[in-house]
Amino acid sequence: MNKSVLFVVLALHAGVALCESLSGSQPSAARASGLSPNAELLLLIEQLQREVQNLRGMVEEQSHELRLLKEQGRDRYRDLDGRLLELAKQRNAATVAPPITSDSGVQTPAVKSAADSSAPVIPVAKAPASSTSEDAQAEYNRAYALIGAKDYAGAVTAFTAFIERFPGAELSGNAYYWLGEIFLVQDQPEKAKQAFLVVARQFAEHRKVPDALYKLGMTSLRLEDKAQAEQYLKEVVTRFPVTSSAKLAQEQLAKLR
Repeated sequence: MNKSVLFVVLALHAGVALCESLSGSQPSAARASGLSPNAELLLLIEQLQREVQNLRGMVEEQSHELRLLKEQGRDRYRDLDGRLLELAKQRNAATVAPPITSDSGVQTPAVKSAADSSAPVIPVAKAPASSTSEDAQAEYNRAYALIGAKDYAGAVTAFTAFIERFPGAELSGNAYYWLGEIFLVQDQPEKAKQAFLVVARQFAEHRKVPDALYKLGMTSLRLEDKAQAEQYLKEVVTRFPVTSSAKLAQEQLAKLR
């Protein structure tokens, strides 16, 4: 039974019981003013019904606001995905950027080429250094800020260093996820797939798993592996049916049929 309907029924029962107890007690102020017991009962029931209607209106309004928030979340996710794909297209169309000269005078390429996409993305885990959760959060924030600055090569280096220093931290799952997003922007889908797989399989309870599975599906499509893409997208829908990623996966599966 719907919770709001159940609440209405219980409220009405409580009102009836209250009125019955009042009718058997000393005369109330209402009856003292000339109302019969039946009239007083109807009056109290009407008051309860109005209060229940007001509560139901509040519940419906909150439900509507929650639906709007979910839709806005899906829209923002879809917009981010579109922007990442557009950045990847722009990067493919652009000429190779000139090398960046560091303070030491050593020239390094601005962005790694796709030729080294076969290199492993998973860093070698080292023993975690003596540190606090504040240290981990601060280092993660510095790496994440590089994405906003569009310093993708620097972000890859920073996230990789973070994972090496904090291999078992909760934020390491986030770090792998953003490595996957960066590799998609850099048009390195094989590396992106490796990073998303780490999130989905080695951080199985992480909150980014639904997003990682959806991205695995989209990455597989870019690698022209439709069967694998459908497998990942269906896994999102099956394991995480009430997430925004599942909604996006359903939309993508409908396009593939």
